[in-house]
Amino acid sequence: MFNELLTLGLHLEKEDNLPPPGFYFYTEPIKWVIHFNPKHPEKSKIRPADNNKLPRPVSGRTGNVQAYPLADEAAYVLGIDRGKGKGKKISEKHEAFLALLKEIDESQKATDSPLSMIVKQVRDFIISKQLQKAANWGNIESKDWISILIEEEKTQTEEEQENTKHLIEHPAIRSFWMRKLAILCKPEKRNKNAQYRISGECGISGSKCDDLVGRIPLSVKLYKPAPLHSLNADAFVSGIEGTGVYKVAHVGQSIWAGDLIARTLNYLRDSPLHYKVIAKAIEAGKLNTDSHNNLFAFYWIEKPEEDSTVGSINATEILANAPLILGGATEKEEEENGETKDKIKSRLPVDLSQLEALLNVPWTAQAHSLGLEENAFCLLMFSPNKGRISVREWFKVGLELMRTNLRQYLDAQRIEDPEGKNPRCFTIQEILRAVEEANISQPEYKAKELANPNVTRALLRSAYLGEAPPVGLLDRAVICFRHPKALKRYEQRHERERFAVLQHQLVSVMKLILTHPKSEVNMNNDVDQTSVEAKSTAFLSGSLLAVLEEAQLASMNWKINTTLVDQFYSTVASAPCSVMGMLVSRVTSQHMPRLRKNMGWKFETVEKLLEELQDALQNKGGFPRTLTLKQQAEFSLGFYTRRAEFRRQRP
Repeated sequence: MFNELLTLGLHLEKEDNLPPPGFYFYTEPIKWVIHFNPKHPEKSKIRPADNNKLPRPVSGRTGNVQAYPLADEAAYVLGIDRGKGKGKKISEKHEAFLALLKEIDESQKATDSPLSMIVKQVRDFIISKQLQKAANWGNIESKDWISILIEEEKTQTEEEQENTKHLIEHPAIRSFWMRKLAILCKPEKRNKNAQYRISGECGISGSKCDDLVGRIPLSVKLYKPAPLHSLNADAFVSGIEGTGVYKVAHVGQSIWAGDLIARTLNYLRDSPLHYKVIAKAIEAGKLNTDSHNNLFAFYWIEKPEEDSTVGSINATEILANAPLILGGATEKEEEENGETKDKIKSRLPVDLSQLEALLNVPWTAQAHSLGLEENAFCLLMFSPNKGRISVREWFKVGLELMRTNLRQYLDAQRIEDPEGKNPRCFTIQEILRAVEEANISQPEYKAKELANPNVTRALLRSAYLGEAPPVGLLDRAVICFRHPKALKRYEQRHERERFAVLQHQLVSVMKLILTHPKSEVNMNNDVDQTSVEAKSTAFLSGSLLAVLEEAQLASMNWKINTTLVDQFYSTVASAPCSVMGMLVSRVTSQHMPRLRKNMGWKFETVEKLLEELQDALQNKGGFPRTLTLKQQAEFSLGFYTRRAEFRRQRP
């Protein structure tokens, strides 16, 4: 996993898609810029910033005082004590910034760099407090970010031209900061400013390194910034030499490798093409941003440079469509739509038709040109875990194999809607929401929005890697479908459509687990057999119940409030033998005569089906006494598909 991220990071650096090492794109903009004139310091001014998107240094400071080189908050740079951040160690912060400038000056003297003189002049200028006479001085607050730009009257050489940029863009400043970070992040709690290094092998890159660190300063943005790694107690360390976590390095990492991975993950996080929120931990109607039930997916193509186009397919198109199976929206889309219930309900579901169309296009003739046989799809799933990030899942799968697995996964769950129309598939997120939203054991305000993260992982691996789907979903889907009255919140007329969608999703889950080639419960694959004789007794019993209901409905011209399904479905679905004979007798004596009198064509259809199904059941030993979980799912599928066929044929 780390090697794949490093390879991707190096590619992104080559394409100039990442900030420099040790730097970060802050959400807080640079508000002010000091235009410093080295030849005439008295002409230097402070002005509102034109470029707010500059990457800036990062060290992971929170409440600690730690200055950044040549771009920082006004409290650090100028010692301003007003507005937001007022009175919070202002003098200590300003002294830390001046001390850092002096450190930069001394480090550049060793290389005889002209930058040394410029940094010294900047420091002297700040100490002189000449900027307090500027017109904008009273508008600057303690938390406002300030950068320093060298402004020359004439630029003749390339070196002088380089110095007209912001000083934080200078290569020497960036190199200095990475060396400084290696010291700040070393696994030594006491005396952090001590100049020493810890050598060893980087656990990420495998290379020898003189700057092993105990933490990575750059956080990864999920719902909020979260650290990738930190070392702060003996309990979290393995493979160390000696004793005491703060005295020696553990099997660690170099600042370069850890920083590159963090910058790479943030790049993926900011791109809708590489990032999705799979699951949100909604508890008591609120989002818990620290819960491990939050799941974030990062994905990419292993060799993005092999993006040649042949016909209508390219690797980027595969990357854009393959993650549709995950469902959901990017966080940016969620922020735009808001988090209110009305807006969430108004969102359109993810349409998998585009993915299905892509999977059905022949890839064989194009595989060699696209590099599909050698190229791979990578997926990494994270959860926040209080102060750190937990890796929930990681896999890499060849594009051609992924295509086969996705088609297999979608085919296994595809089924028509309750009206017998629009066969479709559902995303992982829709499946999990269905089984959780229809959970009869939890009141609506207490139910979590999504299921266990391990179930999500199993569905991911089933879709992309072709593994067996999680059998645990079958229990919940069967129970929810067996108790239609449990979904009372959808009995209102304007919510019946949502009720139908939930039924559709629950049956899709059952079909997936029963018909997936690698499913643990897929023994004889009775569901996919076409002839009545090939069906199981459970499936036939479910079909028979749907026929009985149709006879009752048709005899009453479909004007009836409560059907025999509403009264007996739960019992029949678990023990058909106990009541099915009575239901057949009731329908035959009470409803079939009326149906023959009022609707002869319908009577013939229903009578033929009743005879056919009863004969098939008789040949298989009659109605089953009790049904196992797998058989209950088969019963539900038999009932659902027969009922959908009737609804499709109704006038």
